[in-house]
Amino acid sequence: ESPLSPSEIKDLVIQTRAALRFGLHCLSTAGNSCGEADSPVVVEIQYIAIVECDWYEPLATLLSQRRGDSKCRVYAARLLSNLVTSNEETAAIVSLNVPLSPSPQLVSSR
Repeated sequence: ESPLSPSEIKDLVIQTRAALRFGLHCLSTAGNSCGEADSPVVVEIQYIAIVECDWYEPLATLLSQRRGDSKCRVYAARLLSNLVTSNEETAAIVSLNVPLSPSPQLVSSR
């Protein structure tokens, strides 16, 4: 049971979708303005998001929630993928810190 009302849950899902779309848009706009997915602007955004802000943690959490909103999971997967594309440093950080599958304890708690 969630301590949130159905209306509050709906608002949270809408806000989460909007935040994920914004992250995707930022990477897309930066890549398109420079014409390359590995432009210096995109690399800097990837570095800040992964190294300084640890975005991989909440994105991995969204991905591991079986009962979560499916659109949020898709957006989270796309954003996490975009944050490591063509960037060896961020890819290494994510591969070291995000398990390929959640622990059995984590799965049973959801």
